[in-house]
Amino acid sequence: MSRRKFDGIHAANFLGFQQCRQCKETIFAAVGAMPVPGGILFKWRCDLCDHQFETVQAAGEQVAA
Repeated sequence: MSRRKFDGIHAANFLGFQQCRQCKETIFAAVGAMPVPGGILFKWRCDLCDHQFETVQAAGEQVAA
């Protein structure tokens, strides 16, 4: 079986390890995502303080694996 390079947004991007901008707690996964022109908008919510925020990742951007 051969492997192909995936050029789209990979599902592993949901595991982003973002830091809450309010309390600095580590957030391990986005609660949602939606396509926007040129990329994906990720929605995050902190389990500790309930702060919510969004990030955008460009469609061609690489993420750490």
